[in-house]
Amino acid sequence: RASCPRYELMVMYGKKMNKKNTSDKQSKSLFELGDLDEEESEESVPVSQTQTTSSASSSKQSALSVSQLKAQVRDLVANTDMGLIFGEDGTEEEDEIESVLEQLEDINAEKKPAKSNKLVGTWDLVYTSASLTRFFKGMTAVHKFLPSGKCTQIVLTIGDLESTESELVEKICALGNAIKFDVKVNSRWKAKTDSMFALEHDRIQIGFYKGFADSWKPIRAFNLFDVTYLDDDLMLCRGQTGAIQMWKRIE
Repeated sequence: RASCPRYELMVMYGKKMNKKNTSDKQSKSLFELGDLDEEESEESVPVSQTQTTSSASSSKQSALSVSQLKAQVRDLVANTDMGLIFGEDGTEEEDEIESVLEQLEDINAEKKPAKSNKLVGTWDLVYTSASLTRFFKGMTAVHKFLPSGKCTQIVLTIGDLESTESELVEKICALGNAIKFDVKVNSRWKAKTDSMFALEHDRIQIGFYKGFADSWKPIRAFNLFDVTYLDDDLMLCRGQTGAIQMWKRIE
């Protein structure tokens, strides 16, 4: 069969166009992939920088906000009657208190609080989430045997590191403050670890009555203290169940 010059030109032109289109598609695909890589690269750099900046900013903010956190939590617990107004079911207010206290625990600067001289002194219980203390509405439940009786304050005094003497005092009132007296529990404290100390309760005194303190179930909430935050005027402790106690130093 004789070849037709016109037909051969058309075939050659068609092959050339197909090759060009294929090359254009490949170039376009590569170009699009290049754009995608650039977009991912552009996005990844700011994220890394943002995380680093955010971390540094967060650390700086935490270091500078200790006094603000302490002021905030004191306002939150001011009208909670040492946390005794709360029941077993959690509330949003409790969650907010717990959140601020956890932030303070995270920035605790005292590495060995149970062996620190800052521990020595007199501490006033400001807030507790211990279910045992909340159930009995106090440290010993003595007030429940009195008309309109109420626990108004719980104070812990820790002696020097050598004597290990300590004392828990629960202030009781009844009949609308017509009756006032203290319940005293003599104890010895002992460091279990660098951050944990235990109170070994000895005797309890209620007026003229004296007895063994270990027979009083409510006091068990004050047996073990895992100190999670300590400074010159504030101490946070966790008990055996993880419940928190917030103490402020008093003169």
